[in-house]
Parts: sequence; structure tokens; C-alpha cells
Amino acid sequence: MTGLPTRAAPERSPAASISARLSAHVVKTTWSEIPDEAVRITTRSHGLLDRHVEHIPGSPESPLTDADLQTKFRECSATGDAPLGRARGELLLARFSGIENHADMADCFDGIL
Repeated sequence: MTGLPTRAAPERSPAASISARLSAHVVKTTWSEIPDEAVRITTRSHGLLDRHVEHIPGSPESPLTDADLQTKFRECSATGDAPLGRARGELLLARFSGIENHADMADCFDGIL
């Protein structure tokens, strides 16, 4: 058919590209307040790769900096299951940065969701 707009395929995130090629599982190794984690990845060329992470980034023992947290938010809001787009993601980030100024959390999402 002619005259109909074509729809571009959505861009795949790097994580989606990697996960399509690998089998990865996060396995809890302890059940403490902030659990240690073991990451096991099986690849065709190297077999099982195993890495233990004692203090996962973002835990009290390994906190994220404000810049790290903002970067993570931008990546998640741009590539999640329902991406917000850059403008809405930046607006939501700005609103969250001043969250103490909102009497009602619903205000943070006005015009975004």
C-alpha cells in the first residue's frame, strides 16, 4: 500500500542487545538486610563467568553520587518498558529533585503520565 506512514522499529537498548545473546541470572547468596549478590553469566565462548559483588552500587556501603543517580534515572526513563522521552524524563527528574516542595505526590506526575 502506498501513502501510509511507515513506523520505524524501536531502538534497542544496549542491555536488550546483550540480554538477547546471553543467559544471565542474579542469584541471592545471603538474606541479610543488604544482600551480597552473585552474578553468573554463561557465554558460548567462555562458559560460566561468575562474579561476587559484596556491596552492590546504591547500597549504604556503596552509595551512588547525585550525578550517578541522575545518570541512572535518565537511562531508566529513556529505555524502560514505557520510555518517557527526554523532555518528560528531564521534567520528572527536576520535579523529583524538589520533591520536598510538593504537598501531593500526584503533582510530580502532572503532564508526564
